[in-house]
Amino acid sequence: MDEAFVKLDPILKSDQKTKLVALRARMGQGRGGQRGGMTSGVVYILKDGKPIPVPVMVGATDGSFTEIVDRSGTIKEGAAVITGGGPKAKVQARNPMTGGGGGVRVRGL
Repeated sequence: MDEAFVKLDPILKSDQKTKLVALRARMGQGRGGQRGGMTSGVVYILKDGKPIPVPVMVGATDGSFTEIVDRSGTIKEGAAVITGGGPKAKVQARNPMTGGGGGVRVRGL
């Protein structure tokens, strides 16, 4: 799959590349994230003042420094990378009037 993305890169317009990067990030998360002891993740770089998602593989960490591997080659040495501080994921509200599916329910939390 990575080979196909590499072949596409030279023919895509800038906005298409941005969408492709976001798609690849979502695809990596959908596989469960594990690959050779590394976990898939996303960092952002600034392009024209806007954050652009870049899929990465997250490796070893000591809590202060973390290894990241950018297989797309988007992140250049010395580039400023945004790793957090963005919006929190939204929790989907459930309607208490509809019956829930199967599974465990925890009430009062």
